[in-house]
Amino acid sequence: MKKFLLSLCCIGLIFSSCKKDEVSMTTFSFEKANYEITEDGAVTVKVISSAPVTENISVDFTTGGSAAESTDYTLSADSFNFASGESEATVDVTFTAINMEDLDITLSLQAPAGYALGETAQTRIAVPAKELVHYSFTTTELDLVTEMEVVLNLVTESAGTEYRTPQEYRIPFSITSDAVAGTDYEIKDGAAEFVFAKGTNSATVTIVSLMTSVPDPAPSISIAVDEDKIAAEYKDLFTAGVNSTFEVTFGAPSFNDLVGKWAYSSFPILDDPEADQATLTMLTNEAGDDLNALPHNNTSADIIEFKVEDGVNKMVTSLSGDLANYFMDCEVSDITPMTYSWYFYADPATMLPNRPLNAISATLSKVNHTFSATSKDEKSATVYFGFSTTSSGRQLHVFVRDYTPTDFFTGIYSFMEHMIWDMYIADGYWDLYFVFNEVTE
Repeated sequence: MKKFLLSLCCIGLIFSSCKKDEVSMTTFSFEKANYEITEDGAVTVKVISSAPVTENISVDFTTGGSAAESTDYTLSADSFNFASGESEATVDVTFTAINMEDLDITLSLQAPAGYALGETAQTRIAVPAKELVHYSFTTTELDLVTEMEVVLNLVTESAGTEYRTPQEYRIPFSITSDAVAGTDYEIKDGAAEFVFAKGTNSATVTIVSLMTSVPDPAPSISIAVDEDKIAAEYKDLFTAGVNSTFEVTFGAPSFNDLVGKWAYSSFPILDDPEADQATLTMLTNEAGDDLNALPHNNTSADIIEFKVEDGVNKMVTSLSGDLANYFMDCEVSDITPMTYSWYFYADPATMLPNRPLNAISATLSKVNHTFSATSKDEKSATVYFGFSTTSSGRQLHVFVRDYTPTDFFTGIYSFMEHMIWDMYIADGYWDLYFVFNEVTE
């Protein structure tokens, strides 16, 4: 009997000793059972030990899932390496492929000798499919005088113009031209692709004219994204947007482009939903200005006409709306070609204009500088005239920036003082922008 009891005691002591060792064994477990690749294509996976390790230890793992290591993603290490005294270790997973369907990566821990695995011995990393990105030039055509920037923009359905690239993208382009590269023009710095830095949504290349005189007819350059090369590099990530090609014509707009009659169409800051009305509203409200005081009371019966009489360029008006408070019959001189974009069509995040126009700067010999029905100050003024073509005909874009606020913008004008106002108006703030349609007879 004594021997039997002694045997039971020994067995109990052995069992108790084994149980104690099992309970005290350090375990390794993933911090989370699920991760997701972030927008920039990477994620940090963490493994936690149940107690700080007492020696340097490496915890190996195996990979699986629908994504392939090396082909689709890379790992910063092939094991979770714990230094003595630590209880956490990490491995960075960087997804490098362009996936147009949902994928996943699994990591499964392997217990080192003398250690065990915890409850979460495997983790899954979700890799959502990338959203289709639309590329689009800012406009379809412009005239090249000396040099110009060609801007390509990227947008997505969900983010729109707020989209930003998660990594650097290089989009190659091709050129078709009846002009000779190296003789008639050159691409600055020999660029052959639009380079989008990480965190941006637009890229530019610059075309430089090498012509000293432009023949008639003027040659042109057509620029398009090289779809074959972009597909080879990025699979199906990119697709053409609204302006998939861009045409540059050598030459410059002139007074001849103005000649004819033009009927008032719109006042974009109030009429166009794409204009940055929020910014204007905020700034005018802060200064106590009333948007209703702006000169937007005009109709299609308000006509301006440009013509040449006895060798003199003239502007003839037939206006009864608010435009009559500024424009009057006058002579037109100092015609200077330019490219112009209205400030309130700028991307607030980057301040890059997105509606460049072929335009001319011109001096009108006589306007009412106060733009007011009750106050007169006749003097000459510089006005910008931009040109575009729509499916229904040509449009004239009139930018009035040479005026003295009298009936509107008075709060801002007083708040900024004249010197600051002049500085801001020179940078394109507070342009009064009107659109006219060509009158065909």
